[in-house]
Amino acid sequence: MKAYARLPQGFRFQERIDLVKNRKQLITVNVLSIALAALTVAAGVLFRPQNASFGWVQWIFAFAGIALYIVGHEAVHGVLMWLISHEKPHFGFKLMYAYAGSSAYFDKLAYLLIAIAPLAVWTIVLSVLAFVLPAVCFWPVWAVQVMNVSGAAGDLYVFFHLINRPRTILVQDDGAAMTVWRPV
Repeated sequence: MKAYARLPQGFRFQERIDLVKNRKQLITVNVLSIALAALTVAAGVLFRPQNASFGWVQWIFAFAGIALYIVGHEAVHGVLMWLISHEKPHFGFKLMYAYAGSSAYFDKLAYLLIAIAPLAVWTIVLSVLAFVLPAVCFWPVWAVQVMNVSGAAGDLYVFFHLINRPRTILVQDDGAAMTVWRPV
């Protein structure tokens, strides 16, 4: 896995993935997000502990957990960006999303890892917490899990969009959009 501080010679623009400004990509990600949310809620209903409940106190913890999770999700992206590139990532919040970005150009394998890592890490952590903590904690933790899985729709879209691209591509993620470069 490699990253470059500057675009190496011999690469040219291939495409831009912009999940906010590209209407088709935005609609696809939103539909995927809704489907993933529904599947995750269904999994929670199917596998919940028998005495799990969801009252107003659990709602407070769920919202607090979701706020912390959003920071944690972007932190996983950012830490991997930094570990691979040794360049300081930047973070931000827009009205509908949070992001981590970098000025580095990542090879395909590195970027696929950066894209999918938060979903993998947080799915495992939240699943373990949901079933290890007392039953009263199940739904607040599972609400965060719903946010985790459905909120990763953009990451999944990018992952599967890039998976069949040549291994020689480079990806630069400015936080709002990804630019894909290919060798000439």
